[in-house]
Amino acid sequence: MRDFVVFGMLLLVKVVARTFYRIDLRWLGNPPKDRWRHIRLVAILHHTSLFEPLFAGGTPNHFLWRIARHGVIPIAQKTAERAVVGRFYRLIAKHVISISRARDES
Repeated sequence: MRDFVVFGMLLLVKVVARTFYRIDLRWLGNPPKDRWRHIRLVAILHHTSLFEPLFAGGTPNHFLWRIARHGVIPIAQKTAERAVVGRFYRLIAKHVISISRARDES
């Protein structure tokens, strides 16, 4: 059941992104025949969380479904503890992992 809720949230983010932004995707070189089927790792290297909805706006629905079913997303512990933003980010992927900067025993 949670998978459907997460997928619905991702679709909502995609619709909002496409409503307010013009999404233009281009592949460098010749694109593979099944462009999104065999992707196993997506890394978004950005220091703020402002542009991630734009990435959701450019992905096909079947890829969003894979994120809803199998996605793992790390978020900062401070962000996870916030009332509204923390709940929102917990609905973005199947497994949301809270990370911190605190030193551990390793």
